[in-house]
Amino acid sequence: MQAQWPGVGALVNKWNATRRARIERERERFEAEDADSGPQDPDDGRRAGDLLRVAADASWRVLVIGVVAGLLIYALTRLSVVTLPLIIAVFLTALLMPLANWLRRPNPVRRRGFGRGRPRRSPC
Repeated sequence: MQAQWPGVGALVNKWNATRRARIERERERFEAEDADSGPQDPDDGRRAGDLLRVAADASWRVLVIGVVAGLLIYALTRLSVVTLPLIIAVFLTALLMPLANWLRRPNPVRRRGFGRGRPRRSPC
């Protein structure tokens, strides 16, 4: 791989070093915040912030699902003249395919299939 792209090894090493440095900075910042904060009071407002964050997360997900469902319903109503018959046709085709295949198989009595059109006449 390095023969094809000569600078890839150095680039990957630089990227890994940058990642390690960023993780170390975040760890140091987290430890500094824990040391500065001291003992925590259980009613310091974090519960309210957490509850608000959870409610906000749930609400935007519900909104996105509602918008997608609304757009889907809108598209189906606008295209119902085409889509509904097409969906029914595909469903019926898949449903009747085993019957059609069975009818195309040769009949053991007449040695011809039922679904192949008119039989050929012999040139006698």
